[in-house]
Amino acid sequence: MILFFKAGWIRLALGAGFLYTALALVHRGRGITGPIFQHFQVAPVFSIHWVKWVPLGIALDILLILLYFSLGAMLAPKLFPRAFLTSCARLFARHGPLLVLGCGVLAAGLEEPLFRWEIQKQLMSDVGASEGVVLAAVLQAAACWTPLTHLLTGLMFLRGLLYGLVYQISGHPLAPVMVHGVGELLFIGGIALMGRFGLTSTPPEEPRGLTHP
Repeated sequence: MILFFKAGWIRLALGAGFLYTALALVHRGRGITGPIFQHFQVAPVFSIHWVKWVPLGIALDILLILLYFSLGAMLAPKLFPRAFLTSCARLFARHGPLLVLGCGVLAAGLEEPLFRWEIQKQLMSDVGASEGVVLAAVLQAAACWTPLTHLLTGLMFLRGLLYGLVYQISGHPLAPVMVHGVGELLFIGGIALMGRFGLTSTPPEEPRGLTHP
């Protein structure tokens, strides 16, 4: 997502292409197919046994966002709401419908295959199921950090835990992708809608770089 906001569509597409080409070559070198193709070899694409977790995951995703904002507002009522909303507005307030949809698709389509299908799966086999879910969420939150979005890092950690649990409980690689995609679309769409109606504060100045606010 950082690449999307900072580097533009072309560099994002090239970076994603290189990343998943490398992952495909690694799988081919090991003589295996990717996790989603392995799953489809032994189970139907759509089944009520995993699809039923998707609406519950989406509802919990939205609830996490609301609870995170509410807790921050209670702990720092004069600082957190404006800082959180202006940070979000700086990224999303001017997004149109197509860009909102693109953000939801890209967030789910790029992050979940990497952090769930690859990193979490490997960590779960190396250090244990619970530890793997937590560590993958930590790495996902760290990957989303910038000076402009530091308040979203804690939220991304909590959401990463949710996606990891959805992946683990549902047993299907598409479940966290769908939950993350719809949740991100609703979150970014809500911020964009608030921006259209002037409900977000004036955004802060853009940082000079990813490491210099």
